[in-house]
Amino acid sequence: MSIGTSIGHYGALLRRWLWLLLVAVVLCTLVTYAINSIMQPVYEASALLQVHDISTNNGSIFVDQALAQSDALLINRPDVLQGVARKIHNVSTRQLATQISDSPLDNTPIIQVRVKDNNPVRAATIANTVVAVFIQLQNDSLQQQLKNISARLAKNVKNAKNAVESDQEQLALLQAAHAAPEIIVHQNDTINSDQITYNSSLTSYNQIQQQLLQVPNSLKIVQPAIASTAPVSPNILLNTVAASSLSFVLTLVFILLLDWTNTTIKTVEDVERLARLLALGSVPEVKIAKQRMRDELPLVNNEAIEQAFSTISTNLIMKCTEKRTILVTGVHAKTGTSTTAVNLAITLARTGLRVMLVDGNLQQGALHRVFKHPNIYGLTTVMAESALFQEGPGSKIYTWLHPHKTSIPNLWFLPTGPLPNSRGNILRAPMLSLFIKCLLQPAHEPEEQGHSLMDIIIIDSAPLIESAHTTILAACADASLLVVEAGQEQAAQIQNLARRLQRLQAPLQGIIVNRKKTHHQPYFYVSAPKYEKDWLDDDEYQGKKQWRATAPWARMAISNQKQSSLARPVTSIHYNPPLPQPSTTLDEAPGTGQLLPAIYNKQPANQHKGAVDEKK
Repeated sequence: MSIGTSIGHYGALLRRWLWLLLVAVVLCTLVTYAINSIMQPVYEASALLQVHDISTNNGSIFVDQALAQSDALLINRPDVLQGVARKIHNVSTRQLATQISDSPLDNTPIIQVRVKDNNPVRAATIANTVVAVFIQLQNDSLQQQLKNISARLAKNVKNAKNAVESDQEQLALLQAAHAAPEIIVHQNDTINSDQITYNSSLTSYNQIQQQLLQVPNSLKIVQPAIASTAPVSPNILLNTVAASSLSFVLTLVFILLLDWTNTTIKTVEDVERLARLLALGSVPEVKIAKQRMRDELPLVNNEAIEQAFSTISTNLIMKCTEKRTILVTGVHAKTGTSTTAVNLAITLARTGLRVMLVDGNLQQGALHRVFKHPNIYGLTTVMAESALFQEGPGSKIYTWLHPHKTSIPNLWFLPTGPLPNSRGNILRAPMLSLFIKCLLQPAHEPEEQGHSLMDIIIIDSAPLIESAHTTILAACADASLLVVEAGQEQAAQIQNLARRLQRLQAPLQGIIVNRKKTHHQPYFYVSAPKYEKDWLDDDEYQGKKQWRATAPWARMAISNQKQSSLARPVTSIHYNPPLPQPSTTLDEAPGTGQLLPAIYNKQPANQHKGAVDEKK
C-alpha cells in the first residue's frame, strides 16, 4: 500500500464526508457559543495570605513554605466555613465549599485564597472574610497551645528554682558541720545539675513568652481581595475555539472508524479481496425520472448502464462457455435481481444469442408487468405439459414459443404463471430439467438445422435463503449469478450462499455488484496479496486457453458483438431499438430494481397453449 494510494484514499474519504465534518463543527461551535452566551457570568476575587513560622527566632524560608503547604489544607475546614457563614448572610457552608479554593504560590510562603461568585462584590467579601476568620481561628488555637505550654514551663521553673534553693541550704549545713570533702563535692554537683535544669526551663519559658507576643505575626494579609470587573467564566472565545477543535477531531476519528469498520461489499475489488469470489462487474446507481422509466426499455439508454451490462455479459460469455442455464439470485429481496436479469437478457439478445428469460420468483414475480405480458400461462403451467417437451424441438415447440416472443429480437419471456391453490410443490425438478433440456437441444426443422431453440436461459429467482423454489431452480441450472447491493452485504453471507449453490450443482460463476454509488471505494485496510484470489489457479482455469470461448453459442455472441460495435455510428455508442407504443393503462412497476419498467405490446392471450384463466 503506497503513500500515494493512502493519500488518495483518505482524500476521497474526506471529500465524501466533508459535509458531516462541516455540520458537526458548525453545530458544536454554534451550540457552544449559544450556551456560553446565556450562561450567568462568574467573577473571581483572591486574597493573599503570608505564613510565618514563629517557633524559631531567625526563621527560615523553607520552613515557611512547608508551613504554607500545611495551612493551605486547613482553610476549607468546617469551622472556618461555619465562621464565614455566620458573618455573611444567605450563604451556606455547602455553597462556600464549592466557591472557595486555595493554593500556595510556587516557592513562596504565600497562600492565595480564591472565591468565585456571580456577584463580584460578594466574591471579594467572602474572600476577605475567609482570610480573617482563618487568621482568627489559627491565632486563637496557637495562643491556646502556647499558653498551655507556658503554664507547664512556669511550674517547671518554679520547681527547679525551689530545688536549687534547697540544695544551697543543704550545702550550707554541710559546710557548717565540717562534712567530708567528698560529700561537699557531691552536693555541689547536685546544685549544678539543678541549676542547669532551672536555666533550661527558664529559657524555654522565655521563648514561649516571646512566641505569644509574635502570634499576631504568624499569619498576615499581604493583599486583600477586591471586586473584579471582568468575569473569569464563561470564556466565550476560548470555549468556542476548544469546542470547534474538539468536534473536528472527534468527527474525524468517527469518520475513520466508520471507514475502518465498514467491511461491506461495495466494489468489484471487495468481492475478490474480501469474499474471495469472482466479480463479473458492477452496475452504477442512476436516478431516472418516472416518465422516462415508463417510456424506455429496462436497459435505459444510459452510457454507464449500457457499458456496465456490456462488460457483465462479455465476462459471462467468457466464464460460462459450456453453461447455458444461468440462475440469477440475490442475498436478500429488493437488491435489483429482477432488473439485472432483464437487462442481462436484453444485452445477451443484442449479441445475436437466442435468450429465454424465465421469471422464477413465484411468490413475487413481476416481470410480466415489465413486459406487459399476460400472466395466464407461465412456468407453473409448464409443469403439467411433460408430453409436449418429451417430443423434443419440433413444430409444436415453435408454436409454443411464438406467444413468448418479445418485441426485442432474439428474446423470449416466460412469466411465472398463475399459482395453484395448493402451494406445496409447485415446481418439480424432473419436469423442469426436461423443459430446459428441450429448449437447449438442437432443432429438427430444416431451416434451423444445427441450431438450438435457445442459446441460453436466464432464470430470475427469489433469494436462495427466502424461497424453497429457488433451491429447485438452482438444482436444475448449470450455473448461478449472485446480485449484491453495494454497501449492504458482508463477505461471509456471500461465501455461505456460494457454498450452498455449489452443493446444489449450480456453482456461482460471478458476483454482480448492483447500485454502486460514486462514493463507494474498495475496502482500504486489507492488502490485496493476502485476500485476492488468483483465478488462474483454479482447476477449470489451469490454462489460459480455458478463457477462450469454445462453445458455438459463445463464439457467435462474441462475433456478433464485434460486428455490432463496428456497425454503430461514430456519434453514439448506444443501441436504440425501436420502442413499441405504450399502452394507455400503466401497471404499477415492481420494486425489485432501479431501472424500471419497459412497455411492451401485450401478446394475445388465446395463443397460449394450455392457457389458464387467472380468475380460476
